[in-house]
Amino acid sequence: MHIVLQEWKKQEFSRAELDLYAEEIHREYSLYVDITSPSFGTEWMLQAKGYVGYLPFSGGVIEIRPKVSVANLFGMLDVAYGLKSFHILKGLTDTSSLADFYSRLASILGRRVLTRSRKGLYRTYRSESNSLSFIRGRIDVRESLRSPLDPALVCRYEDHTTDVEENQLILWTLATILRSGLCSGEYLPPVRHAYRILSRFTSLQHFSYTDCVDRLYNRLNDDYKPMHGLCRFFLERTGPCQGVSSKRMLPFVISMHQLFEEFVAKWLAARIKIDGRYVLRTQKSLDAGSLNIKPDLVIENRETGQPLLVADTKYKIGEKVSPDDVYQVLAYSIKLDCSEAVLIYPFVTDNPYNHDWSGTSVRCLSFDLNRSIEEGGEVLLLELLDSCMQANEKRVQEAMIL
Repeated sequence: MHIVLQEWKKQEFSRAELDLYAEEIHREYSLYVDITSPSFGTEWMLQAKGYVGYLPFSGGVIEIRPKVSVANLFGMLDVAYGLKSFHILKGLTDTSSLADFYSRLASILGRRVLTRSRKGLYRTYRSESNSLSFIRGRIDVRESLRSPLDPALVCRYEDHTTDVEENQLILWTLATILRSGLCSGEYLPPVRHAYRILSRFTSLQHFSYTDCVDRLYNRLNDDYKPMHGLCRFFLERTGPCQGVSSKRMLPFVISMHQLFEEFVAKWLAARIKIDGRYVLRTQKSLDAGSLNIKPDLVIENRETGQPLLVADTKYKIGEKVSPDDVYQVLAYSIKLDCSEAVLIYPFVTDNPYNHDWSGTSVRCLSFDLNRSIEEGGEVLLLELLDSCMQANEKRVQEAMIL
């Protein structure tokens, strides 16, 4: 069974289709899919939440398709994960299938690994200590004297090896992709070939997607940075084995809220840096008694460091603005003493909110993903910069009065 859901949309299924699998779907995937049991005269109802991807169960797989185009989905990943240096072929953004999208990204990683292996994998020196029948490096006299009758000597030496985290991380990712069953067709051979080549020189170690973040690079391994960006994508979006079907796959899930938040922050940070008048802070911790709150975005005056605008990203589609969202961003603005508070949505909202709360303006803006990323982003950027300019002028006037 191949169940296709559209992000945030409800879809009805007959009892004959889902009676056997409803409990399993609810147990394993309630975070990603709402499932409503049938009452008299009704059928099963499934609704995808803010996630897209593949969710395998014993009777088949649930495919959740994004509301945004795959071209924009890739554009968001491109910005959030720093994949610019891959020079992705246009064909990747032309695909309409998430499975094809996953396979092509995996193939790109595989081909990149093969290219690097032909040049030579990254090596570094690692300290080793072993009992040897010959002298290598320097003798560890203290350890050697512990066994005076042993003809082997304990030596400490530096080993120039490829079995380092930079390569181990990629090997684990390739193994994860191959186990998933999602990479297929013409895109599978480069991944298999890359895995076979890398496994000759690197041991298979378990890694988490967090190991891909905040790594240090130098001129010898700078080209590993985008590869580790892709590794983070695959490891972060892939979970443990699920289901009891003969073809055991790994779920492939993208949290659109998390992706949208990271994408907006990095896209705006690059543009605001070019503007030069302001500084964008992300996840800035604010002390609120026993609470530690973190607004998504804070724009400050570069010269004075004063907060001018606070913003929170909300990946919601076609809904009315939630009072909780307004109260949340309003609390941020009060704590930061800034007069501009903004809620950023992925699409133009049906009922935009715009109200002045005793000197604090709370507004809804959009990074419209129905348009191209550059078009939607530029519209949002101009509105944010205009708000910052107004807030800055207001502060200047207040200072002059004082």
